[in-house]
Amino acid sequence: MSFDDQAPRSGRRSSPRSLRNNEALLDATVEIAATDGWAALSFLAVSERAGLSRRTLQSRFGDPSHLMAAAWTERAWPAFHNLFERSLLTAGLLDGDADAAALGEVLNEAARPGQVLLAGSELMLVAQFDVPMKTALLQTLGDALQQWCVPDGRRVTRTLAAQRAYILGATLGLVLFGRRPGIESYDMAVEAQLLIPVLAAPTKPARLPSSRMPHLDRDVPFGTGDSTTDALLQSALDLVGTNGFDGTRTESIARRAGVSEGALFARYSSKLELFRDAIARQVAIGVRANTEANDIIRATHGWGIADAVMFREFMRPSRAHQRAVTLEGLRVSWHYPEVMQATMSELDAFLAQEMEADPSRRATEYHLGYAQGTGILALPLALESIYQLPYDVVSVPDLG
Repeated sequence: MSFDDQAPRSGRRSSPRSLRNNEALLDATVEIAATDGWAALSFLAVSERAGLSRRTLQSRFGDPSHLMAAAWTERAWPAFHNLFERSLLTAGLLDGDADAAALGEVLNEAARPGQVLLAGSELMLVAQFDVPMKTALLQTLGDALQQWCVPDGRRVTRTLAAQRAYILGATLGLVLFGRRPGIESYDMAVEAQLLIPVLAAPTKPARLPSSRMPHLDRDVPFGTGDSTTDALLQSALDLVGTNGFDGTRTESIARRAGVSEGALFARYSSKLELFRDAIARQVAIGVRANTEANDIIRATHGWGIADAVMFREFMRPSRAHQRAVTLEGLRVSWHYPEVMQATMSELDAFLAQEMEADPSRRATEYHLGYAQGTGILALPLALESIYQLPYDVVSVPDLG
């Protein structure tokens, strides 16, 4: 879907004035998406930011969903495509040789995203809950991933497809983690230098352990000591994963939990406070549960195989709802500092614990690992089959 498919509807060639208006509307949409997010993308807000009438906006796009889709297709996607293509090129995964210094520059650019990439990140994650935006994502990122990461038995082998998906996941994840406090102190140049020889020496795909990591399919064991609070926390995650944070009401959360809305407000002052608590607890419990599951596989098969299994299980199509909860928690944190602080404090506490256990590891290495773990959650939004690739061809030479 292109911008030209959206406007004007008469079928006549656009006038210079109409084109200027279109540009102003897309500029305004990108600005609002980057700073204030999905909830603020109303026709009123966009038209006021663009200095145009609401009627002008509605005549071109019909509804906010198609406006978002046009902003993604015409503005955000070209920026993401350029970034992704350069990450593959400098990693030596397209035509040409690898260039570690250039890859470092691309990864640093991803880790410090500008307005267009920030807006695109918002729109990409909104696609989980918005049909026109999902369609636009499939017709752009989905098509690109089909070209880059689907083995064809000739030029694109399973190994090459997995290597590309691995780098694209890292690049996308760095963008998604680009609002993390302190990111300006991280330099990805060293990580890029270490990635190049790993990509240059892939292992043969192995038969991975069949572990399905069943903890990913169970409710979060909140264990607050109050069954009503536990039910409200789980209900919030369930509904946000289906409808998004902005599309979930406290009344629905309480009803699903089997309690009154009064019981909810007796414990939390707002939907935001409830979700902040739910997502922070989920992160704290999930990071440790994932580590325990990873350790069981690692003890028998090694670090690299364990990581490849984690990739496969996180991206498995049946886990789409769990991924939606995690990604929506990240998106909400971009716009609410209290959610960002709650989730990052849990990750930072875990990082401090891990670095104390192994002081030889670098903070940037962990940051790239967190980012990549997030990036691989987003890639299946555009290509569901990407979970089937043999990621051990990269993770084994990288981690052993």
